Amino acid sequence: TVVAGSGSIEGALRLLGQIADVQSAGFIRLRLLDDLSESVRQEAAKALGSMPSKETTSALVKTLTEDQSLDVKLAVIDTLAKHADPDALAALKKICQQIPDARMNALNAIAQYPADQSVPFLINSLSQPLKAPEKQTIVQLLRKITGQHFGPNQSKWLLWLEGNRDKLKAKSK
Repeated sequence: TVVAGSGSIEGALRLLGQIADVQSAGFIRLRLLDDLSESVRQEAAKALGSMPSKETTSALVKTLTEDQSLDVKLAVIDTLAKHADPDALAALKKICQQIPDARMNALNAIAQYPADQSVPFLINSLSQPLKAPEKQTIVQLLRKITGQHFGPNQSKWLLWLEGNRDKLKAKSK
């Protein structure tokens, strides 16, 4: 039996993640979902970054939507960015809209998804009441993904999107 709050669990989770020990993924998912220690859940989320699977994505999405800790949510978002699993995209979009303190991380994670999935969401986000740094981040992400620069002008982005959806789909394959 492992004691939930001991520092050795966090270290073990880091090691398992570094060596990508997929045989331990079930144990790590259990720590992510059920451990009482916030730091253990954070380390579990990070460790799962090297172990993408449907089960892992499911556990990460469940944690993202149900865990009360912002730090755990941020660790989960960073891991989901590495996986870019389509099953997690809806949860990341929801976090963008519902948790302002996690928005920047979620925007960056969404940008890791295929362009035909990420770009329309990023463009539509420009119409939301966002802080200036958040709008700047969206503009930078759009520029990086598309090579275009229309600043925060959503109308110009929408016009560009209408003429380039096929290119985005082709780029995403």
